[in-house]
Amino acid sequence: MNRMKTEARPYLWWSSLDKDIEDLTRQYQSCTENAKQPVKAPLRQRNI
Repeated sequence: MNRMKTEARPYLWWSSLDKDIEDLTRQYQSCTENAKQPVKAPLRQRNI
């Protein structure tokens, strides 16, 4: 989303540009599917 905003700013401007880009990217399924997902640490069995 930040890269999209950075790419758009030199060419476009209106008062709600950032908000509109955020709303637009949240609406698209491909954007939400390809968003970076946090990496889960693997579970390790420990002897106690």
